[in-house]
Amino acid sequence: MKKFLLITSLLSTVLSAHICDLKNCSKLADSLITADSRGWYWNRYDRGSATLIKKYSERNGQEKFKVSFTFNGGRQGWAKIVLTRDGDFVCITYFNYPNTCRELRGSYKKSVQSNTKDGSEKTASIKIKYSGFTKWNGHHNYSLYKDGEYDGMIVYHKKGDDYNIFSSGVKHGQSVNGGYYLNINQLYTPQCGYARNIYSIDEAIKKAVSCIYNHSY
Repeated sequence: MKKFLLITSLLSTVLSAHICDLKNCSKLADSLITADSRGWYWNRYDRGSATLIKKYSERNGQEKFKVSFTFNGGRQGWAKIVLTRDGDFVCITYFNYPNTCRELRGSYKKSVQSNTKDGSEKTASIKIKYSGFTKWNGHHNYSLYKDGEYDGMIVYHKKGDDYNIFSSGVKHGQSVNGGYYLNINQLYTPQCGYARNIYSIDEAIKKAVSCIYNHSY
C-alpha cells in the first residue's frame, strides 16, 4: 500500500455486457448474495451456486444481470443484480420479491478481479491522502483518488471527545456522514450502520471510505 491506504474494488471493471463474462458475473453474484444472506432470517444461501443466466443493458446507463442459485441445500432461486456503469452496486432483486430491488443486508468487500476488454486483469483502487488541516473550522481533510483521478474528500473534525466524519464532493460513491465515538470505539453512519472495535481516527476514516465506495464497512 506504500504511502497510501488502498481499498480494492472489483466492480468498476464489471461494467458492460461484453466485459462481464460467465465466470466474473457468477463470481460477483456469489460474493454479493453471500454478503446479503448474512441478513437473511430463515433461508441459507448455498455458497458457490450462483450461475449467470442473462445480461441486460439498462437505458439509464445501469447494467443488470440475472443469476440462478440454490439455497437451503438445493432449493432453486434467482436474483437480478444492478450496477452503475461506474461499477457501483445499486440493488438486488430476488425471485420471491420480484418487484423489489433493494440494498444488501450484509457487509460486502469488493476484492475479486475481473477481466478488461483486452483480457488483462484490472482492479480499481481508492487512495486516501491527507491534504491538510483547515484552522478556521477545525477540519482535517483527506483527498480521495479513484484510479489516480481526484474523486472528492473525506473530512473529520473533533467534537468534544468524539469526531464528526463526512464526505464532500465525491463523484463515484455515495455521500457519507456520521460520527466516530472514541469512548466506545465505534463508528456510525446512517448509510452503513455501526462499525465496532475501531481504535483510531485513521481506522475510522478507512471504514468511512469503504462505506462511500463499497456501501459497507
